[in-house]
Amino acid sequence: WHHVAAVRIGTTIKVFLDGNQEVSTAQGQAMVSGGRTLDIGLNRAASLVYWNGYISDLRIKSHNLLTNH
Repeated sequence: WHHVAAVRIGTTIKVFLDGNQEVSTAQGQAMVSGGRTLDIGLNRAASLVYWNGYISDLRIKSHNLLTNH
């Protein structure tokens, strides 16, 4: 299995694979807005290509994990 994490800090999104940063990119707008859905396991840019496998644990946080919540 692999651990994948995406973190948004301000306008920067970082993607980590097994604890190693793989991508960092600027994202000026909201990740999901205007009534659109958040797709997990689906690549809309590639003609609706679906993930071929299992996702065993998924967590979506709306707060910074470094602060006390």
